Amino acid sequence: MQKYLFPGVLLVALLAFPLACTKKTAPQPKVSKLFALTYNYSAGKEPSFLIAEDFDKDGNADLVVTNSSGNTFSFYKGNPDGSFNEQVVYNTGADPICVVAADFNRDGLPDLAELNYADQDIRVFLNTGRGGFRNAGHILKPGKIPINLAAGDFNEDGSPDLAVTLRFHKMAILFGKGNGNFSEPKDIPVLGQPTALVVGDYNNDKHTDIAVALAGTGNTGIEILWGKGNGEFEPSKRFKGGGQPL
Repeated sequence: MQKYLFPGVLLVALLAFPLACTKKTAPQPKVSKLFALTYNYSAGKEPSFLIAEDFDKDGNADLVVTNSSGNTFSFYKGNPDGSFNEQVVYNTGADPICVVAADFNRDGLPDLAELNYADQDIRVFLNTGRGGFRNAGHILKPGKIPINLAAGDFNEDGSPDLAVTLRFHKMAILFGKGNGNFSEPKDIPVLGQPTALVVGDYNNDKHTDIAVALAGTGNTGIEILWGKGNGEFEPSKRFKGGGQPL
């Protein structure tokens, strides 16, 4: 599996906005300055996946980064000026490659589910409400060679579920129980080798759908699985794409 890895540093840039000036000056060459400030923060070994979410509900976006070779994720609390506190490190399974945020125990706070490629499992970390997380103790087994992870309420019971792409022409749905734990996986066949996935209501029927990127010889592209609102999906045709979408 191809993964995108970055040096062990997190770079944060803030957008700069032009300031009005009333004093007339000679025309100067236009130089684009998109970012006004940058901050560098230490991360773990081989940071590979990054999400932003206001985990402590203070109005500031926080960051979570998986460190694939370090078997950890790093949490950075956001500040009002766009800076972040130094990382707080949490242990994961082996080779964490992606993470999603959703309120898995329905307490009003975003929690985390992280996918461990080498262990072939998912682990849930519940938000403590004090700017931290605790391991819920649930080790979820979605199937062989999990690739990517997304969250959505596919059966519309108010509890977020998990969708996982698996290497061999299928994906798995794990239905949330509302307490941070999940059901056994339900396999969903797809038309190629699934890699990335994103959820959304793509046909405006008020049900959550899944868009899946497909790799593999002869079957590259995107497949849309139309959600029925009860945890079932209507199959769709494959939309052709480029080679080896990730």
